[in-house]
Amino acid sequence: MTRQLVLGLEVVQPDGTVINALRSLRKDNAGYDWKQFYIGTEGTLGIITAAFLRLLPRAKHVVTSLLAVADSAAALRLLKLMQDELGDTINAFELISDFSFGII
Repeated sequence: MTRQLVLGLEVVQPDGTVINALRSLRKDNAGYDWKQFYIGTEGTLGIITAAFLRLLPRAKHVVTSLLAVADSAAALRLLKLMQDELGDTINAFELISDFSFGII
């Protein structure tokens, strides 16, 4: 989710170099999407000092579903179908194995 919401970053690298790419473009074809390298590294590749984030309006309705599928391949097909039909309105999609349900 975070990766989809970060549009641009300013990062200070370990050698002190400041990379400023605070772009507000949702899709930027101007080269590598290097910001993905910095997201989630907990400061090992550089310290994020500024971020340009995509904000979404609060959802008017919330729907939660629990569905059973035959296997992980079916779950991935279901996710693709939901993304095709619902787009960015999906907040989460989790796969819980039958083993995990068995230990509850």
